[in-house]
Amino acid sequence: MIKMKTTNKKGFNSNQIQEYLKILNEKTDIQADLHNHTKGSDGAQSPLMFLLRASRNGKNIVSMSDHDSVTGYQLLVKQITNILVNLEEINNNPKIEKEEKEKVKIGATRLLKKLEEIKILPAVEMITTYRGNVIEILGYNLDVDILENEMQKIHEGLVPVSKILTEGVDRVIKENNLTFDKFVIDNRTDFKKLFYHELIKHPENKELFSQIQGATEEERSDNFSRIFLENKESSFFVDLNKTENRSIKDIRADILKMIDANSDKIKFDKGVIEQSHAVIGEFYNELIKHPENVSKLDKNTTNFKKFIYGELYNPDSKFFIDVAPSRPSMNSTISAIKKAGGLAFLAHPGRYEGKFDIQQAISSGAITKNLDGIEVFYPDHYPSKDSKNNKKIDIDFLLDECRKQELYASGGSDDHLIPKDGPQYKMGTVDIPNIPETSWIQSSLKTGKDFIHQSIQMKDLIFRLRALKEEKAEKNIKLQEQKHQENSK
Repeated sequence: MIKMKTTNKKGFNSNQIQEYLKILNEKTDIQADLHNHTKGSDGAQSPLMFLLRASRNGKNIVSMSDHDSVTGYQLLVKQITNILVNLEEINNNPKIEKEEKEKVKIGATRLLKKLEEIKILPAVEMITTYRGNVIEILGYNLDVDILENEMQKIHEGLVPVSKILTEGVDRVIKENNLTFDKFVIDNRTDFKKLFYHELIKHPENKELFSQIQGATEEERSDNFSRIFLENKESSFFVDLNKTENRSIKDIRADILKMIDANSDKIKFDKGVIEQSHAVIGEFYNELIKHPENVSKLDKNTTNFKKFIYGELYNPDSKFFIDVAPSRPSMNSTISAIKKAGGLAFLAHPGRYEGKFDIQQAISSGAITKNLDGIEVFYPDHYPSKDSKNNKKIDIDFLLDECRKQELYASGGSDDHLIPKDGPQYKMGTVDIPNIPETSWIQSSLKTGKDFIHQSIQMKDLIFRLRALKEEKAEKNIKLQEQKHQENSK
């Protein structure tokens, strides 16, 4: 990588930085959001939904930076393929009316427009460790296929994170004498049991569950599922079968839709389903239901993200779980990103305050020595001129270090489409200024680093969409010629 050339290695003071930003911000911001999560990891949105939301929020350069996963990019190809195949089948069916075929062309044109307007920089957010502390590294401009292989290599031989978390949760519950329904953790992968267990907690649902027979709760949950969840005649019906084209996340999404559709019939905490299959998600959801537990949390722990970084990953917290044995080292993580042709950035450094001296780690170069950049623009990072800001890590400090150390800057909202995260972590809430430290973004696009240019499959899909669009255009030309001839007579 060619580093930026700077003229001031001593850095700028706060006033100089503010003046610098003021001048540069008179230019248009880069309409980018490079930190987002989809169903490829722990996000609630499909990749295509993510792109549509980005478009609605005025973002035309985005990244799907899922945790230790590039599945989102594979899902995007699959989603677009399914839509395109359906459009082509309708278009090629001689029995379909012309009016319906015109709608096919319109659909193809609109989808193509979105894919041509929005540039996707391939990315990942990898969980790693720095001197025993859990941190995250963002990788950009990656070859997703190479990275997938490299991630498998660096995770070989590590202790499964599910084992560490499950054992850690058991310990934290006992040591802190928490009020806790352990059922939601022990049965987090069984939708039938989770649904029935939550249903019977509420007297308002008695009319439903009182008619279910069985000697044990497990028997009753099976019978309830057979009568309601698996019964196509029931308003509670959900297809619970996992297939090659139907993932756990698809099933979860359908259960949540079913709960919404029956909100007038049942009382239900959707969080039980939303956080299923995830130990910490279930743990946090159950934890905060009880005031006696909440009183033991730090007062700044107001959402799930802050719980993870302020409690779960904080060695000084009562809720600390050491997941380091399940994570690859920082050096091997950066190496995997570089082998995939990518750039490595320190993710959201402000989140590590209180865990270790992150300011010293950055200013000394200890944590940044093998990195290409820092995530500067993030919901939890504030400019120093903000009077409400009492943090050491702010945008001015991070930008100054980028200049001194010749590092790039990135930014993003960390959007998961999960309301409980808080409104600040929402697509469109973070602006990335057009400054030298962010010039790598536009340069990446000019050199063909975006996903559509990299993926042979995406190129093929674009070609087929254009074929449908051009067919529509040819028909419009012929129609106009016919009208012109008729008018000339």
